[in-house]
Amino acid sequence: MSEDGSLERLPSRDPDRDSAQSLLPEYYQPEQQIKRRELMEQVDAQQQALSDEETRAFRESQVEVRTPPIVDVARGTVKDSLVEDLRSAYGEYGFRFDGAVFGETGDITVYSQALGVPKSHTIRVRGGVIPPEEAASFEEFVSANKTPSIEMDEDTRTFTEKALRARDIRPVGRNNGDGSVSTVKMASAEVDGKFIAYPTLFPNDPDGFHTQPSMWTELGGDYAIDEAYRRGEVFEFDTAEEAEAFAKGSWKDAQTLDLEGEAFYEARGYDYLAEQAAGRELARANEEYAFLELLTEGTRFEGEIPEEYQKYFIDGNMVRDDIAVKRAEAESRANELYEQFNSEEAIRLREDWDVVLGKRQAVLSADAAR
Repeated sequence: MSEDGSLERLPSRDPDRDSAQSLLPEYYQPEQQIKRRELMEQVDAQQQALSDEETRAFRESQVEVRTPPIVDVARGTVKDSLVEDLRSAYGEYGFRFDGAVFGETGDITVYSQALGVPKSHTIRVRGGVIPPEEAASFEEFVSANKTPSIEMDEDTRTFTEKALRARDIRPVGRNNGDGSVSTVKMASAEVDGKFIAYPTLFPNDPDGFHTQPSMWTELGGDYAIDEAYRRGEVFEFDTAEEAEAFAKGSWKDAQTLDLEGEAFYEARGYDYLAEQAAGRELARANEEYAFLELLTEGTRFEGEIPEEYQKYFIDGNMVRDDIAVKRAEAESRANELYEQFNSEEAIRLREDWDVVLGKRQAVLSADAAR
């Protein structure tokens, strides 16, 4: 206690102990702990502001979305085709369904990843009907998690068909003079309520392709959009995010084989691209958890930090003190996505598709050997 009676901490009369305290690692110094806590609060506040804005925009866009009541989809007495009917009615709004109805009983699980948060809900069918309380609970789940979607009558091509078309419109690229070649350069925009991706680099001769830069014209804004429409090179999408991703190159990974995959899955009441997207989301979640496994609280991470993982650090590369909590949250999300992606029905469908791929590969190998 100090001379005035306060509880102010005074230097110890033990010189050895005072010396030992002064040699504590920087991480354990009280002033450094306070600084780290303040930096963590700043990072959290920034992340929360972004999350709040994203949520606000998402909720506003949901207002205009009208989904059908489940009683209309079921049409009275429940049939064995209910799962396929639900996929047809709600699939475009970001929902995936698993399960089945046998006779008058069944459990159907609906999955959502609205705002990047995996959620699920179970519909219990009993006595050949969906009880009112089950219908109401499902409607509430749909209302909270539906993803806005806009019907596009003009462009009914599947994603793969659009992607293959994008690959074909520029069979020859422009020589940029620095050793690089430009083929399909794209941008995205909203035109008359439609989300589109369109090329901005055009060969002067639509029917002839040359590598010389003088034979190409690069346009921007409305000029590029008008020219793309004139040449039939506009790609329409349900959301701005899809159009932007396509413009940035999501089409480059598409293969002709994906067309067969879409038909195979559709014939069985599934969405091929939705299943592929779910698999990629699971892969990203696993990668994030694996990255967090490398981190130790209060230490400097010397490896490369992807931009999307910067939220786990303060002061550049200092690992957050609560990284164990963040790691547990990431593990929980990865496990939830795993359960969604690896239902018995989904696994069986992928196995059946693998059989088809195997047979196709065998035919191609046999043809190559001739």
